[in-house]
Parts: sequence; structure tokens; C-alpha cells
Amino acid sequence: MPVCYFLESNEPLAHPHRKPSNADLATASAPQDDEQIGYGKPPKSGHFKPGQSGNPKGRPKGCKGVNTIIDDVFRKKVSLREGGKVKKISQVEALFRRVMNDALKGDPKATDQALKLLQMMNNMREQSAFGDDGTTPDLAADLEAIEQMLALHDVTVPPAEEGGGRIMQNISPHEAKLHANAIRRCNLFVFIKGAFAVLHPGTMLSKDNYIKTLCFELQEAATTDGGRLIITMPPRYLKSIAASIVLPAWILGSDGASKILVASYADALATDHARLFRKLVTGAFYRSVFREAGTPPAVNNVTQFQTSAGGGRRAVTVGGSVTGIGSDLIILDDPLKASDATSGANRENVRRFYDDTLYTRLNDKRVGSVIVVQQRLHQDDLIAHLLEKGTFRHVNFPAIAEKEETYRLYYNYNWTREKGEALAAGREGIDVLGQIKADMGEAAFRTQYQQDPASAGSTMLDFSKVTVLDGDGGDIRPLKVVQTWDTAIKGGPNCDYSVGITFAWDDEMWIVLDVVRRLMKFGDLKAAARQYHKKWKPTLVLGEDSANGSALVNDLRREELFEFKTIGVHGSKQERFATAVEWLENGTLVLLRGAPYFEELRRELIGFPEGRHDDQVDAISLFVKRAKSRRSIERRRETIVIAF
Repeated sequence: MPVCYFLESNEPLAHPHRKPSNADLATASAPQDDEQIGYGKPPKSGHFKPGQSGNPKGRPKGCKGVNTIIDDVFRKKVSLREGGKVKKISQVEALFRRVMNDALKGDPKATDQALKLLQMMNNMREQSAFGDDGTTPDLAADLEAIEQMLALHDVTVPPAEEGGGRIMQNISPHEAKLHANAIRRCNLFVFIKGAFAVLHPGTMLSKDNYIKTLCFELQEAATTDGGRLIITMPPRYLKSIAASIVLPAWILGSDGASKILVASYADALATDHARLFRKLVTGAFYRSVFREAGTPPAVNNVTQFQTSAGGGRRAVTVGGSVTGIGSDLIILDDPLKASDATSGANRENVRRFYDDTLYTRLNDKRVGSVIVVQQRLHQDDLIAHLLEKGTFRHVNFPAIAEKEETYRLYYNYNWTREKGEALAAGREGIDVLGQIKADMGEAAFRTQYQQDPASAGSTMLDFSKVTVLDGDGGDIRPLKVVQTWDTAIKGGPNCDYSVGITFAWDDEMWIVLDVVRRLMKFGDLKAAARQYHKKWKPTLVLGEDSANGSALVNDLRREELFEFKTIGVHGSKQERFATAVEWLENGTLVLLRGAPYFEELRRELIGFPEGRHDDQVDAISLFVKRAKSRRSIERRRETIVIAF
């Protein structure tokens, strides 16, 4: 669209290429009646008439003012490659990043620019503190938005009483708002502060670090081509507000053509989220941040909000029809309610809805993004299914940290969470979480708050009775080594794992020394069997008498590499595992806490028989069956010696 410039005049403009005639010159030079013309006394014919505008027709339709042009330039998206991924950011954010990065590297000019911004903020904050310069509550919010952006760069603004400078004394609240809104448009974390005040007036948004990480990860996934993100966190920790309401609004504010599809488990939940979204995007705060958002939407109903640019937000339910709906961003928010999680059929319906229906709605699979946010409800839920695909980034927020973990923040900063630290200490500290755990029970708390359904408890094994040795087994000199293989029939992404476990006899107990667990085709399975035989040199290798197990045995026997025996199995998996439970609980079979396999094996043991996978359990059951059937027992200080 061309840029238009205006001249204020009540006379039509002469043609720029026509030479004025003698009549024109005479008319222009001749005084009217007794009119005196001179310095400061222009001819009356050139005066504006009272009540008449110098530009009666107004600005030509479609033309932009200078402020709008500048705003459009700063909001224009540019591509940035970061960490091997391409993401889109506004030009003002790119400029701000450049200034801050150069300043942190010691560039004098960039440092001067950054300091001026700090000083401007400090001066505005002083004015607000005096309260006699016409400032409004909006000014404090705008200053806070600027300060939040600087804090993300690890820059702290000193209070006025601590010697802050007083330059740019005449900065106005309007100028502060321009700066703050530019920041809100390029940073989801800063934007959510103001958005939350609109959605929940009178409620203070907490300042916990996880909210910064939550916003950063959502923004990163949504603005990166082909972004795939899973966020698991406890209920009532802002995930739906951030992902289903604020993120779509923030994206559409800058790109009204974006098509966003938001799915959740029930009509009531989808309707509630849509209502809050509409409340945000039709409010004064949103129109202040995104000036073009004032255009009335083309469609605005319970399930659909369509912008005049053709994009918008569409709400659907899991299992509902999405035929004919295309999307650039799919957001799946709590696809299964807690009461349905125990049903295998319901869990399978959610998996099929994602694979067969929802995912296909992406307009371009290469650049379209998918974001899933939910609390864990079961070992076999959609999260487990998606993680097995290997294409999703997983950000996990347990209510209480079970280990030290580092999370990403904006602008290449990190946040380290210490073991035992509450996720939102100011709102739900350790004491409050302890009460929640007592109210809802250990299993439900571990699943929904700790995001660890595998550790929620087993109906067969009391893991507290299992002997767990420190270390990784590197100092063990076994007297005997046995390997057991549980082989999957196929090696596709939706199939079971093939598992090989190495057991070592240490004169007092059997130790689970090593575990290999992979999705393997038959050729890869044979290669792994050879590799781990060479590594541990077992005296015997066991396999289940099944299709793949027998084929593996026959191939390796022909190569005469080692002794390999197959074992027939009878009864249910639970019946077979019951014999292994005895050894695990009485210390005959022990685990190594420092071994790479420990956490995954612990989860599977605790989750059996409700867990999604039981391949390691089957391999242990097979080993114990063989050991018990061939053992000779000699009591030596209550030591069991097993002879194969």
C-alpha cells in the first residue's frame, strides 16, 4: 500500500506539471479592494474560513499515518535460527536482542542505549511514585512490562532511592505505553501479565519461575517451524490459561491470518476457554497492545472466532468432528478427564483421535506446530504414546522436584530447580502439597501432581522392600553371568520393546547389572545380542520360546557363538511375575541405583500390571523361572547359590 502525505488547504492543488497562466499570476498578485498585503498579512483569499477544515475530505481511505507505519515495521516478523531451529520473531524483538547482546559483550554504543532505557524507566518510576504528574494505574503496569523484559535479560533496575539517574525528565505515560506494548507484542511472558488481569481481575499472578519457562516454551514451539511440544504439570497451575487462551490471542494479535485449533475433552471446558478468549481479545487492553485488533471479527461465536484476515481460533472436543478445518497450530489441552483415564478403551480413543484425525488438520506438516498440555493421568495416556514417537520436546513440571533440573528461559538463560523445591512455593508450598497428598492419596498425587503415574503404586510389588544398591556396578566381579532376552514380534514405532537383561551372581545375590531396551527389527536384535554377549561374556543366554525368540536362538546357535536356551512359558504375565516378586522383596534379586537402567525399570516394576509396557518384567520373570527350576540350594550364612 502506498504511503500518502497530506497538505492542509481549502483550495484544490494545481497540477504539478502545468505552467501557471498569466491570468493565474494576475489573480494571485492583485490585492482585493483595500486589502493590505505584506509580511504577516497574507491575502484573505488564502485564509481558512471559520469552522472549515483545511482538509475537508479527510485522509484518503487506506492511507497510513507515520505512527502506524512505524508500528507495522517493528511488528513485521523475521526468521531467526536459534539452536538449529527456525523461529519467527518481530523486528522490534530482534532489535532489542541485538542491543542487549551487544551490550553484554561490552559494545560501548549498545551499552549506552541499554542504559538510557534503564534510566528512562527509573525516571518514569520516580514520577509515578510522586503521584502528582497525572500518572495513571496503567503507567505502573507499563513500567512493570518494561522491567520484566529487562529482567529476562538478567538486568535489574535499581530503585530511585538507590541512586537511579534522572534523565529524559519529560517522558510521558503515552511514550511508556508505546514501549511496553511493543514488548508485549514480542514476548508472551510479558503479555500474559496484563492478560491475566483482564481474565481474572483482582487476582495477582504469581512470580514463580515456572511461568517464565512455560511461556518461553509455548512461544518457542508456536513460532518455530514444525514445533512439537508436550508440557506436563499439576492442575490449576496456569497451563490452560497460557496455552488455550493467551497464546492464541497473542499469536492472532500479530498475525490475524493464523489458524489455530484448540481441542479439549469436553464441550463445557472448550466453551469456558472460548468465553475467556473472547473476553480477552475484545477488551481495551488487547486493543491497546494490538492496534489492528479493533477490527470487528468476521465470526464470533461459542466455538469459533474468525478475524477479518481469515485466521482465528476454533474450539473442538476430543472425538468431535474436525472435517474441513485446517490449522497452522494445534493445541491439545487435557484431552482426557481423570474419571475416564482408567478405561483402556477411552485411552485408545484419544490416541486414535490424535493420530487419525487431529494431526491431519495441520495445513503444512513441515511448518505447522503441535502443543499438548495436560496433567498425567495414567502410564498409558496420550503423553506416553506421543513420547514414543520421538518427535516431541517434553517439559515436565512436578509439583515437588524429585531431582535437580534445569529449565530454559528467554534469551539463552536457564533456571535451575533444586531437589525438594515446590513448583509454586508462594501459592502451594511443601506444607500445602503435603495436605493435598493426604487428601487425595499417594497414587493420585504421584500421578496428577508429580506427573509420575508409573510410581503411583503396584498391586503386586512393594517397591519399598526391594534392595537397591548404590553405584552402577562398575566394581562388581561376578562369579556367574546370565542374560535373558524378551523379543518383540515386530520392530515398528507402535510395537513392544525388545529387552535384554544381564544378571550377575555376586556370591550372595543376583544383581541386575545391565539392561538394553529398544525398538528393534530382527537384524538389529541379533546385532544387539552379539554386542552384549561380547561385553559381559555370559555363561548362558535365555530366550522365550516364541516366534522371534526361537528364530534368534536358531541363528545364533548356527554361528556357535554361545549357549542359548529357550524356555516355554505358561500362565498369565501376573502369575509368572509373582515368583519374581518373592525374590525382589527378599533380597535375592537386587537393583543398582546408579545404573542407567534404574529409573525406567523401577517405573515398569511399580506400574505392573497396569503399565503400558511390561517387557522388562517379562525378562525378569523368565530369568527367575529358569533359576528356580535349576537351582541347588546350599545354606551358607543364609546365602542362596544358584547352579545353572
